[in-house]
Amino acid sequence: MKQALFMLSTCLILISTGYAQETPDPMELLQKADSSLRAAQTLSYSAEGIIIGTQKRGDLVAIMTPVAGEVILARLDASDPIGARLRIEGELLSYTGQRNKIGVVYDGYKIRKIDAHKKTFYVNDPDDTGKFLLISAFPLIPDALIKSGALKRELSTSQLRYDGFAVVNNVPCHILYANSRDTNHGGTSWWFLGADDYIPRKIIRLFHSDGQEHRQVITLSNLKINPKLDDSTFELQAPPGYEVKMHPGFKKPKPTVAVGADAPHWTLSDADGKQYSLSYFRGKFVILDFWATWCGPCLQAMPKLQQIHEQFNDDVAVIGISTWDKGDPVKVMQERNFTYLSLLDGDKVAEKYGVNGLPTLYVIGKHGRIIYGAVGWKETMHSEVTRIIQSGITAR
Repeated sequence: MKQALFMLSTCLILISTGYAQETPDPMELLQKADSSLRAAQTLSYSAEGIIIGTQKRGDLVAIMTPVAGEVILARLDASDPIGARLRIEGELLSYTGQRNKIGVVYDGYKIRKIDAHKKTFYVNDPDDTGKFLLISAFPLIPDALIKSGALKRELSTSQLRYDGFAVVNNVPCHILYANSRDTNHGGTSWWFLGADDYIPRKIIRLFHSDGQEHRQVITLSNLKINPKLDDSTFELQAPPGYEVKMHPGFKKPKPTVAVGADAPHWTLSDADGKQYSLSYFRGKFVILDFWATWCGPCLQAMPKLQQIHEQFNDDVAVIGISTWDKGDPVKVMQERNFTYLSLLDGDKVAEKYGVNGLPTLYVIGKHGRIIYGAVGWKETMHSEVTRIIQSGITAR
C-alpha cells in the first residue's frame, strides 16, 4: 500500500538521459538548491497542493480539499511576518466537485482577500489574525520559496539520499530524499529539483496525524525566476457593493447556545418536502449536525454519526442540517450510504444556534435542553457523545 501510495502521489515518469548517467552528491545538489532559492527574489508559477492519507480501515482518501492556483511572490526582508509579497488566484475543489475561488494579496503592509460568498472584502495586518486570510492559499506556497534559508532543516540532516531522476510537468528533475526526524520539527521529504536551475518542482512531505501517515504534495509548473514585477501586481480592490472589514481571525469557535439552555425551535424540510420541527422529536435525544458538502471535517464526522444512528435508533434522532452550501447534500448522503435524517437550507437555523464553524454538533436532551455542544471534529467526540447518550438512556 505504501509503495502504491507513493507512486500515486508522485505521478512521475522515470527517464534515462545524460542528466542521470552519474549519481550526483545529494548534499551538493541541496546546497545548489539553497543557493538558487536565495538568488530568486521574485517568482511566478502555477501550483497544485493536496494532502493524501489513509483512513484506519486502509482506504486511500484525500483528507484535504485539493487546491490549485497561480502564485506571484516577491521576497521581503527576513523580519517580515509573511516573508514575501504575494498574489494568489486559484480554486479549492470540494469533495463533491464544487469549485471555490481564492483571491488574496499581501503587499508588504496589508493582507487583502475577497470573500464572494459573504460579499466581504477583508483587510488585515500581517499578524496572527491576518494570517487566517492566507490559510486557503498556504498549500500553494512552500516555505522554501518565500523564506530565505528554509532548506536549513534538510541541509542539517545526516540522512540524505539521491533517489533518481524524473520528469515533473516536462521539467527534468533530480530526486532527493531527506530524513530529518532526529531534528526539531523534522520529518521525511522528497525534493524534485530542476536539473538546470535546482528550484523545486515537487515537494512531498510525510507527517502523522491520529496515528495515520499522510503525504503533503505540492507540484509547480510554468515557473518563472526573477520576473519583473511592480507595485500594481500586489494591488487588490474591493468590488462594488462589498463590505470592507477586518477579519476576526482564527479563534477556536465555540457553540454559542450554552449547555442547559432551551434548544431554539426550528422547522425544516427534507429532500421530499416533508417538514420536521424540533418538537416532533420530544422524548428522544436529538443530535444536530450542521454540515456542508465542501467541508472535509464534516465528511470525516458523518460515518461516526451513522454509527450512532444505527446503534441508538430507538432513542436518538440524528439529524444532518445542510448549512452554507450550494452543493448537493442529498447526493452526498446517498453516495456514502448515510441513512440518518437530512434536512436542507439550514442557514437561518444555524443563526439561531450561533453556528460559527463547521461542523457544529449539538446534543439535545429528551426535554428539549442542550446537553452538549462542540465545533469541529475530533475522534474523541464520538466516544464522548456516545457516553452521554448511554448515560441518559440508563438513567431513565
